[in-house]
Amino acid sequence: MTWEPGALAGALDYFRESGADLMTVWPQQDNRTLGERLLTPLVDDVLLTLLPWPVLNIPHRSASAANGQVMIFRRAAYDGLGGHAAVRAELLEDVMLARALKEAGGHVTLMLGGKHVRVRMYRSYAESAQGFSRNLLSFHGGQRALLP
Repeated sequence: MTWEPGALAGALDYFRESGADLMTVWPQQDNRTLGERLLTPLVDDVLLTLLPWPVLNIPHRSASAANGQVMIFRRAAYDGLGGHAAVRAELLEDVMLARALKEAGGHVTLMLGGKHVRVRMYRSYAESAQGFSRNLLSFHGGQRALLP
């Protein structure tokens, strides 16, 4: 993950101003090979289309998303959930933490990293396909009928 100078301070300021109990950052994908460019951008497209930022303000647990690469919690909210131990059996522990937080009455917000926060998740099409296929069913609530 690459943070441009000032990006972390900006993220912390945004978190403080939001009043959220959890803020997650969606970094810009750093896709270098053709294989990465074919699949990885679809994840952002699907996620940000199906769950755009304003939807996160809906207090229902299903309107939750989080990116485990960057999660900033208020200590009381995190401890109140039982921390990561509460979701240790989950494949999508980041999303499950966000859902549990909403169920407990917490507020979740999202910040787009834009050109300031970037990540290279996978190095090829094969890595992308393998990585995303692990999470696909879990992301759709275990419901095969909801798969694209």
